[in-house]
Amino acid sequence: MLPDSDSFLNRLITLRTMVVVFLLAALGVTIQSYTCNTYNNYLVYTRPLANLLSGQSLYRYYHSSYEDVFRYSPSFALIAGTLSRLPDFAGLLIWNLLNTGVFVSGLIYFLLSSQSTKKTIAFALLLVFLEWLIACQNSQSNGLVAGLILWGAGLLRKEKALCSALMLALCGFIKFYGIAAAIVFLFFPKKIKFLLSIFLCCVLLAALPLLAVSAASLGQQYKWWADALLYCPVAQQVSVMGLVQYWFDANIPYLWIQLAGFLAMMLPLVRFRRYGEIVFQNLFLASVLLFVVIFNMMAESPTYIIALAGVALWFSTLQPMSVTDKILIALVIVFTSMSSSDIFPKVWRQRFFIMYSIKALPCFLVWLRIQSLLWRRPTISVLS
Repeated sequence: MLPDSDSFLNRLITLRTMVVVFLLAALGVTIQSYTCNTYNNYLVYTRPLANLLSGQSLYRYYHSSYEDVFRYSPSFALIAGTLSRLPDFAGLLIWNLLNTGVFVSGLIYFLLSSQSTKKTIAFALLLVFLEWLIACQNSQSNGLVAGLILWGAGLLRKEKALCSALMLALCGFIKFYGIAAAIVFLFFPKKIKFLLSIFLCCVLLAALPLLAVSAASLGQQYKWWADALLYCPVAQQVSVMGLVQYWFDANIPYLWIQLAGFLAMMLPLVRFRRYGEIVFQNLFLASVLLFVVIFNMMAESPTYIIALAGVALWFSTLQPMSVTDKILIALVIVFTSMSSSDIFPKVWRQRFFIMYSIKALPCFLVWLRIQSLLWRRPTISVLS
């Protein structure tokens, strides 16, 4: 699966090296974003706290404070808003380091719980690095969401139901679809305890803003939030729906495409006897991480760090790596991670990669590959 143990690349890429590279890159990106004043997303996350406290809608345009609309929960506005008390550079640095730390540690923790070697984890981090960099340069929360999902799944595997429930519930209050990963509770013990725990965590997180606002004001914010999600405008599709629309000029309702993908993702759950297999668990979680992005009408380029986390989990199961797998990994690196970078001319990005949703294609192909493996791959490793 990996280069020979005596190769230069294998000696260079270690787990410790990759962690240091991520942290240094996060610092460098923070300095660049602050210097160039390109950290609007950070402001979108942190400055709405003032609107929450004053009873104004969180979900309107406030051009004097930030560009774009806040579309997250009132609880997230309260939590992220604590950074607004700091100078912008300090807050941005903490935000980027938090996203980086949770994502990197989550991937490491989950793969270690999967009995992956440190070398495999190091190469998995290398695989996701470019996509993580895009998310970090945009001061996005997607790395945080991916990391919380991985922590939640890893804690479930360790039978720490309450901690797992808290991680996954937090996902739902940042990006509501992140809580979909909680479906992996089916694979692990303490199912009832987990369900009760995640219900309790959701209730407590939903009520958290009551520490700062009245019940009536909070109830109104949740109504406004529901409207903001329901009527969220759909831009250029960086998704399977975009592939269908722009490649084939097919006018298929998005809901039908999403439903077909959902059914294909869920069908392998009928294979009850495989629930104890580490490989089956990892592949199914990889499928979920890819699904919530490539079948998402609101997916954008920085969202793909969540999908790449799924690709990393799939990569960790490849023993050995086939020619097909190598081709798919190359496609992901070139046409998903690099397609948004300056490596390609701007005219290529605008008139080809963006126009035809090229970023989504390699991830969709990996997702299809995972579906086939969920049905065909033999047992490799089973949890005791």
